[in-house]
Amino acid sequence: LCFADVVLLIGCRAMEDYAVAGLKIREALKKGAKLVVINPEPSYLDEEAVKVIRPENSVEFLKALLKALIEEGFTVGAAKAEGFERMKESLSGVTVPEDIREIACIYGQAKNALVVFDHERMTKDAERLIASVAVVSGHIGRPRNGIIMLRGKNNAQGLVDMGVSVQAEEVVNLIEQGKVKGAFIFGEDPAGAEPALAEALKKLEFLAVQDLFLTDTARLADVVLPLAAFSESRGSYTSCERRVQWFERAIPP
Repeated sequence: LCFADVVLLIGCRAMEDYAVAGLKIREALKKGAKLVVINPEPSYLDEEAVKVIRPENSVEFLKALLKALIEEGFTVGAAKAEGFERMKESLSGVTVPEDIREIACIYGQAKNALVVFDHERMTKDAERLIASVAVVSGHIGRPRNGIIMLRGKNNAQGLVDMGVSVQAEEVVNLIEQGKVKGAFIFGEDPAGAEPALAEALKKLEFLAVQDLFLTDTARLADVVLPLAAFSESRGSYTSCERRVQWFERAIPP
């Protein structure tokens, strides 16, 4: 992140919500990088950006950006993009405003470019379009290029790298359909966060919970197991930049 030439910050208030990422963006700016902010809300980094756009709809904005990249010839990765022609056809009715075309040129012409976005604020459709933007333009799969998805929970990237990628809504649907009959939940309290999830968990034949506290979810469980706190554990955290940071146990569990 510190060595990118261009950073597209989409739907993210980096300094306010992800200070470490925000400071790294500022470090890149000190080295001459260009920042483009695409966010309906104002943020601290707006004044340091070369361009700020406040789109009402991130999906429509990203469709226009993708079409602009194609029209301007920034399609280095198109040959590797599965279904590129079909996707190109689907954008035929999209109008590209000049300010979005300008952003496409800034991003497309950069040697090293990153898209940084807030997972908590983006829809699945928007995330897929961000992936398409990076793949089509060729800004992915090499150092100092790609996508950085910022998440609110610690070590969320580590869970994704382990293969945990199913969304909560999908799990609830599977429980409702009777396709998931048991669950092991550790370190999370879905029942406390969302009453609808509590109702779904009650339909399980078996529920085990491992946590530090007797949460609302733990109260629904058939079995509750103790969980070690971060200071009682040893292991690794993976940052959104894919940096694996090892930590040692500080106190015995």
